[in-house]
Amino acid sequence: MMGCGTGVIINIADVAAFQPWPAHAHYCIWKAGLVMMTRVLARALGLEIRVNAVAAGPVLPPEGLTDGERQELAQLTALNRWGTPEDVARTVLFLVDSDYITGETIVVDGGKTLRA
Repeated sequence: MMGCGTGVIINIADVAAFQPWPAHAHYCIWKAGLVMMTRVLARALGLEIRVNAVAAGPVLPPEGLTDGERQELAQLTALNRWGTPEDVARTVLFLVDSDYITGETIVVDGGKTLRA
């Protein structure tokens, strides 16, 4: 990308970057670091390469959940439903096409972080 003088990097983060989950501290710390790395790289590479991130929320339910458990988790979002991988993909495409956005993280979580 540096040789071409242009490029776009989209990191895939998680809402765990913004929510302290004590049982998954290492995961939260890693995702928060990815969000900060996005900002640092955007600053460092800004003239040639745009760097952004997408922080996904409840998009794919963990395996082994019952229908009731899936519904309980869906109710934690403001939209009261699960997202889809396509929701994340559309956001990635938006960031690729938006040539005046860099260093940002877009949260795609149906409003889950609003209720946390």
